[in-house]
Amino acid sequence: MNYYQHHIGDFNNATRHLSLIERAIYRDLLDMYYDTEKAIDASSIDRLARRLQCTTEEQKEALKYVLDEFFILEEGVYRNNRCEREIAEYHGKKKQASEAGKASAAKRAAKKKGSSNSGSSKDDQSSNENLTVVENPLNEEQTGVQPTNNHKPRTKNQEPRTNY
Repeated sequence: MNYYQHHIGDFNNATRHLSLIERAIYRDLLDMYYDTEKAIDASSIDRLARRLQCTTEEQKEALKYVLDEFFILEEGVYRNNRCEREIAEYHGKKKQASEAGKASAAKRAAKKKGSSNSGSSKDDQSSNENLTVVENPLNEEQTGVQPTNNHKPRTKNQEPRTNY
């Protein structure tokens, strides 16, 4: 996912009690989760800490705290229910848009194929018989009129204007 909605109110309500470091780590974990569209690998906390640039012991402890509070450890990965819902919804919309696009393309192709098969079908001929011929008479007076040049074009020069 290149984009996800960040609900500021929900985030603030859920993280108001965290330190700035813990909030930043949580945000980085969410970004990683959405970017990879999968749960966070729990096989190596040290590797995860390195990916999140948690270098001090304080930062590593904050990472463990955030993982324990906001993620569920199951089957060797850390899952977040909200992230899972958002990713599933994203994939559903993506699939629906893809199917709609394919159906639209097929419909356009069928329409194009149907209109190019027979240049003038009976339906086209019968509908053309009902058309009214429109004639636009030429307005002789306007065609002979020469445009008048009743203004002098002003150019923007670098010299100051002296005639006010």
